[in-house]
Formats: sequence, structure tokens, C-alpha cells
Amino acid sequence: MWKEMSDEEKAKYPSPSKEELEEYKRKKEEYLMQLTPDELRSFDVVMMQKKAKEALERILNAPKRPGTPYALFLQDKKGEKQPNFAEFARNSALEWKNLPPEEKVKYQLKHDALADEYKEGYADWLKSVESVVRSLLPKDKKSKAISKEKIHPLGPLE
Repeated sequence: MWKEMSDEEKAKYPSPSKEELEEYKRKKEEYLMQLTPDELRSFDVVMMQKKAKEALERILNAPKRPGTPYALFLQDKKGEKQPNFAEFARNSALEWKNLPPEEKVKYQLKHDALADEYKEGYADWLKSVESVVRSLLPKDKKSKAISKEKIHPLGPLE
């Protein structure tokens, strides 16, 4: 029915994602307005560290996190012919919802095994890039003490 509607008819129905995004922005703005200047600086530092960590992981080819059990289920269905993506998504969601618990457990176990592999791979990767990361840190004595003991640029092993 949606495909058959005109743009004018579709305009009557606001996009939930736009509404949710606006609500998120409003709540974030309210939250930030309540922070003291020191808290705001801390918030900015944390956000910059998070973005820097993500950028370093991309640049230095960190292992990728495994998908959720549902994502693994979708990968198994990838080869099936479907008329279009919307139909595929709808059918897959319904099939997942009706999947017996013992079948879902198989995907959960597969996810858990991949998560263990990821943690080991991430730890190995972290060791392999540590010298590169250390070379990016400032060279003064205070920065060395901080980088060795308190702050690791890539954050804790997750």
C-alpha cells in the first residue's frame, strides 16, 4: 500500500526516525546545558578519546566485532532469493521471531565463540600496535608516566 501512495499521502506520516532524532538532540542539549564547565570539558575529552580510539582502530586495521546472533542468522539467509530488500527484512524478522529457542541458541553459541575469538584477536592486535601508538604520544616525562600507567590511547580491552 505504501508503494502505491503518492508523495502527498506519504507526507501525512512523519518519519519515526526523524522524530526520534529530534528528541535525542533535544535531550542531549538539555543534558549538556545542566553540566558545569568542568563536567563539560570532561565530556568533550571523553568524546574526543572515543573518536580517536575508533579512528586508530580503523587506520590500524583492528579486528571487527562479531555480529549479533540475529546478524549471524541473516548471514545464513543471505543467499535466498527475495523480491526486494524490504520483503527480505520483513520475512527474516518474522522468521527470527518464530524461530524455536533451541535454534536461536545455536546462533547465540556461534556468537559467543566469535566474541571469544575477537577478544583474543583484539588483545593480540593491541600488543602488535602498541609501539606505533606509543610513538604517537607526546615525549615529555609527564606524558610518558600517564601513558604507561593510567591512560592507554586505545582504552581498555573490551
